[in-house]
Amino acid sequence: MAFVLATMLGTASASPHDPPGPAGAGNQVVNGVLTSPFEDVTPPTFGDGTSVQAAQRWLDVALAKRQHRLGALAKSISGSKVLPGAASSTLAGLVASDAAGIDGLVGSVASASSTSVLDQDAASMIAQYRVFAVVAPVVRTTIAAYDQLSSASALQSFEPAIGAAIATESQGASSTVQAKAAYRDMLAELGNVTTTDAGVVAGVLALEPKSFPGSSGVLSSASSSLAGSASRIASAQQDVRDIVKLLAAPGLVRDHVHLGPRG
Repeated sequence: MAFVLATMLGTASASPHDPPGPAGAGNQVVNGVLTSPFEDVTPPTFGDGTSVQAAQRWLDVALAKRQHRLGALAKSISGSKVLPGAASSTLAGLVASDAAGIDGLVGSVASASSTSVLDQDAASMIAQYRVFAVVAPVVRTTIAAYDQLSSASALQSFEPAIGAAIATESQGASSTVQAKAAYRDMLAELGNVTTTDAGVVAGVLALEPKSFPGSSGVLSSASSSLAGSASRIASAQQDVRDIVKLLAAPGLVRDHVHLGPRG
């Protein structure tokens, strides 16, 4: 079960999977300030001390990084086995819209003849699209939430076998009492995951680039919620393992094995 939590907020840090950009890739000094092409909060401005060519090179790098990231996001959406159709369509539309806008800026930058035009392009690149600050974390958070929901569903499908196994045991036995307690805990943990992660999806899927900076709070809260759900799923998995050991019913053991790493 994969939980993509560490990179969920997608602040502005480079990914080791990003390909080399055009010449001059990486942090550059823009009007005396060291600025990263991944920075996605404050648009850089190119003053009189910056040549058109230097500004174009910086924007070429920044735009190429965004094109690469959007391409990777599109692949993660199309390749996801947990996203339902509606969520997949929403995410794909968000990424495609940004990709079209960024592609348009590539042409504008190439034909620019003044830094004032490039200032406008730089502002648009960030303020209109927020690839790293909004779009990337929205995609990753949504996929992570559905991944957890899928894991919870797999564990919930185990309920009939557990119930049947408990019913065949001596109801006064210590092992049965413990198994019932673990079963109740499992149901509570999974119910919490389902409610929490469904709420995360609803909140995050509503975000757009223009949602920034309010989106940061939503994404931060979503990250914390998913971390809590990850712990609850781990607890539910342990409950299942405990129940299997306590009851050792052949059918229960067999079904548990069939669940694989999700159980």
